[in-house]
Amino acid sequence: MKTITRHLKLALKDGSRLDRYVRITESGDAATLRRKITLMLTPTKKFGPETDDTSYEGCGVKTAQNVARWFGIDTTQIELRNRYVETSDMTKWPNFFLMILDFLTPFLDVPGFDPKIMTTPAQLTTGIRSVLDTRFDRRYKIVRHTGADKEATVARIEHYLQHGFPAVALACDGSHWVTIAGIETVRRVADGTLTDVTFTVLNNSSTDSWSWHELNFWFSDSMDAFAEAARDAGYTSFRQGTLIGARFDQPAHQYSWTPGWSSAHLYGGSQGHFLFLLKHGSGEVHIHRMQENGGVGERVAAYTWSSGWNVVELFQTKRGLFLFLLKEESGEVHIHKMQSDGKVGDRVATYNWSSGWNVAAFYTIGSVTCVLLLKTQSGEVHLHRMNDDGSLGELLERYDWSSGWSMVKPYTVNGKHYLMLVKSAKGTVHLHRIGDDGRVGEMVAEYEWSSGWTVGEFFRPSSKTLLLLHKAGDPDGLARIHEMNDDGTVGRMTDDAYWMSESRFRTTSGSGTIDMKESLTIQSWPVLKVFSTSPDNLFLFQLCPLDGQVEIHPISTTGTFNDGFSD
Repeated sequence: MKTITRHLKLALKDGSRLDRYVRITESGDAATLRRKITLMLTPTKKFGPETDDTSYEGCGVKTAQNVARWFGIDTTQIELRNRYVETSDMTKWPNFFLMILDFLTPFLDVPGFDPKIMTTPAQLTTGIRSVLDTRFDRRYKIVRHTGADKEATVARIEHYLQHGFPAVALACDGSHWVTIAGIETVRRVADGTLTDVTFTVLNNSSTDSWSWHELNFWFSDSMDAFAEAARDAGYTSFRQGTLIGARFDQPAHQYSWTPGWSSAHLYGGSQGHFLFLLKHGSGEVHIHRMQENGGVGERVAAYTWSSGWNVVELFQTKRGLFLFLLKEESGEVHIHKMQSDGKVGDRVATYNWSSGWNVAAFYTIGSVTCVLLLKTQSGEVHLHRMNDDGSLGELLERYDWSSGWSMVKPYTVNGKHYLMLVKSAKGTVHLHRIGDDGRVGEMVAEYEWSSGWTVGEFFRPSSKTLLLLHKAGDPDGLARIHEMNDDGTVGRMTDDAYWMSESRFRTTSGSGTIDMKESLTIQSWPVLKVFSTSPDNLFLFQLCPLDGQVEIHPISTTGTFNDGFSD
């Protein structure tokens, strides 16, 4: 058995720190792995509910009180209900809905359950945020998930607990709020399949151990009379799979740029580190110098090109760094030499290909640079050698693959070269060796992941090659970092994050003096780049083209996001 206790230092507005702990215990044998995560107030005292306040203002308010206790905020339920957590008066509902509630009450084994007091998911999320605002700044974000299968729900709960925060679940067929303060999972070693799970639940003022069945988190549409009645009454946030969590999110740098920046590349030259930005919709290009602390520095160049450049890559040959530009719609290709001052230099080649080429992956084997060109829609592949002057060289191979491959990423492990192919729409993943001649070789692994993985970045900050994956279009905005095994296969997950897509309004100019509001679903971070400004400074660059938001976060060389832990 192996036990570690991680020390979390929560930063308060006044500059002080609140100590909290996460205890993780792993045990098992060759067949099974048992893993237990427990939130601790001290290294020896488990996190439990508030028991001195005997008033009862509803399970939502009580849950907010228990969550506030984890953050060192002691307050009464009455104060919470009066000042922070809005509740809904069920007596205003039609009599039909009250009859449903009265019918359900005897069947709900919930201490102190009062069907006349209801806190919706939206109200509780806002309420917890308001309570935290009294002592904490917005580096601690409150997020709400809805809808997921058992495996994904357990993964979400494990994530929040492991990162030092309780998870709040809408349980008991959508009728009761609880705080989850611990979890114990049992998985098969061979394939990671979940075989058993138990939750430590703060159920109002008691601490209980619940199975997945007792949590009753994933309620059926045909059985969730309480939640259905709530939705019919206008409380639309009552959704299956509702889970509320907190995450540490403090970027080192944050910017609000104009929308439309669709491509970003970070690169080094003899005169420093630089950031290349392009809007494929307008052809606008900016190049900035990067600061050693990861911040975006002064602009060193700006260009106005034609629109449509949607495939943008940098590649290296013996003669230096080059910029590859491709228009998928027309097949037009430009290749430029990059200057040592970070600016775009002379064009060295121009081509007019057929339309449909939408992926270009460059890699170097020995002293030879190759490019793999792919049409996702048809599966047509051309593999070329690149000439030292940056122009396209001889055709090495043609491949006729199946359609749908949307992500192609070369990577290196222990001096051996590999290629990762991903079908984002289906979750199919193939890993291939790359031969010494640059050709695509044998498959070393095949996976069937969930769909939606749209962004992938390999990086090697130390002795291990790491893989960053992200679902940019997913409501959860799930991101994961994995170690790559020595044989080129995907290894253990070192960290994960939920970056959450958002829906909000953008004000646009209307006719006359009237401004129009446009509803946008903001994808989390469709553009991700890992970069380093020095051996000790590793950063993650995040860009959302739709609204121009940019965040730059430090990440560790061992493959973890910045999380607020002291160890």
